[in-house]
Amino acid sequence: MGQGHRRFDDMLPPKRIDILPQRDGDVVARHTELGNVVGEFYQTPGGEIYLRYAGDRRHWYVNKSITAFREAGIQPLKKCFTFNGRQICE
Repeated sequence: MGQGHRRFDDMLPPKRIDILPQRDGDVVARHTELGNVVGEFYQTPGGEIYLRYAGDRRHWYVNKSITAFREAGIQPLKKCFTFNGRQICE
């Protein structure tokens, strides 16, 4: 890229996934952007991990177990949107 151009990824807010040392109800981890919780990872009674974003009724499958989730690191976090006609996944 030429001088003065920034990568699209550089313009996105910093993201973190914090795995909790102990469960908080069914919540096992939290997704934060700029220090604000924007989503929670929760574990079903069957052991699967799902993500729910604040204010969104949909739930997203993440992994088959907390062990697999921990081993994957932040790989499970994929939120997709369209930008200038292109599909972008973060």
